[in-house]
Amino acid sequence: MIQRYMRYSTAATSFVDTSTGWTACGQACVSPDVHDVMLNLTWHVDAPLSDGLIAVHHRSQEIVVSWAGTHRYRALVADMSVFPQPYIPGASTHVHGGFLDAVRGVIDLVQHHVEHLMSDYPDYMVIFTGHSKGGAEAALGALDLVRR
Repeated sequence: MIQRYMRYSTAATSFVDTSTGWTACGQACVSPDVHDVMLNLTWHVDAPLSDGLIAVHHRSQEIVVSWAGTHRYRALVADMSVFPQPYIPGASTHVHGGFLDAVRGVIDLVQHHVEHLMSDYPDYMVIFTGHSKGGAEAALGALDLVRR
């Protein structure tokens, strides 16, 4: 299972394009455990920098939200934006500012697609995954959606 989630993270970092389908992400998607995934959405936002994908894996009954790791030079800026920002306004919880900005820049789009897929597939589990910068953004994105 962990290998499958790692492949999702690799795919998100491979600039998957919905027009060419899931196989456009190269070696990350040819493995038997993910080759039948249906790509729903990719995002590539420049400011604040964020890349990722949402896919459905019917065999494992999963809706997957995968955030890309540091793969563009501009992503290093987000990585280095270590100034803490309050996660919840007025609370004492602070998080990495660059990662939070990246999540908040796309969370409405992600929420819209995840909610639509959850209504289509109510028995499916929603999985958030990512590597490095993407792992932090996956965790913050999941928390944001749970809090809404």
